[in-house]
Amino acid sequence: MDMLKTITLAGNKTARNRRNTGSSQLHLRLELSFLNSYDMAMLKEKYSIAGWGVAIYMMKFLLERRTNCRAPLYAISEIAHGCHKSPKFVLQLINDFPSLFQIESNKKVFL
Repeated sequence: MDMLKTITLAGNKTARNRRNTGSSQLHLRLELSFLNSYDMAMLKEKYSIAGWGVAIYMMKFLLERRTNCRAPLYAISEIAHGCHKSPKFVLQLINDFPSLFQIESNKKVFL
């Protein structure tokens, strides 16, 4: 049993040392209070776990773009393709949950 612990610890130490910790990396931290919030619960109830996953994917997508969490509306097609959903599904999700996502008044950008 001690040998197994040694191998496991050595494996963790190796993995930890190989991690790229450059300052350009983005970090997304989702707290349980947010994941269990009313809006996320309603989203999961209406669209099931698939809709919940699309919402998390969109948040990640917006963060990765490094554009102050904004994206042009045509990016909805890219998001839908990445989630194996239709663009209509993604747009409906955005419109149904304005507390999570918004379309700006110019109708060209969502955040």
